[in-house]
Amino acid sequence: MLSRPFLGERDLAVVCFAARVLKRREGGFSLLELVVVLAISAILVSGLFLSWRRCLSHQVLQTSSVELLQEVRLAQEQALSTGETWEVRFYRKGKAHFYGIWREGESEPWREKELPQSVVIHATSFRRQGDYRYVRFAGRSTTFDAGTVVLRSGKDYRFLVVSSKGRIRLDTKPPGGWPESPEEWQRKWPL
Repeated sequence: MLSRPFLGERDLAVVCFAARVLKRREGGFSLLELVVVLAISAILVSGLFLSWRRCLSHQVLQTSSVELLQEVRLAQEQALSTGETWEVRFYRKGKAHFYGIWREGESEPWREKELPQSVVIHATSFRRQGDYRYVRFAGRSTTFDAGTVVLRSGKDYRFLVVSSKGRIRLDTKPPGGWPESPEEWQRKWPL
């Protein structure tokens, strides 16, 4: 026979306390678990944010490139339909990069567009005159200025290429014969 009870008052108090703690744990999380979950969530959200910014930058560059392609084709169409000489000029005003369609002899652009702040004219092999470069479409001529303009957003590039036959295209790679390095493009053909 036992001389003392299996659970004493003290032991009973410990068991009751443990039961209350376990009962409380059934419905929630500890502070440490909450901090770990928040830290993991913050890491995931920051990764998504960076990926989203890259995607947005890529989309802005793509949209700007297509708009430029349309404007260059419009200048070409104007030259062919009117028989006059039209130019697309590439230039800066302060830190902003612009392109515009000009009719020969006019002092103001027929149309002008500022590129988004994240997109810059990185280089262009078109002719230079003063503080701008240009591609010229001369009336109903079948030969055109040939060259390339490079748009950049971050580390992403788009190439608008005009051939001497008047074919205009967008590409993600530099034309044949171009140096490999973007720094070399900018040094060789600065805006």
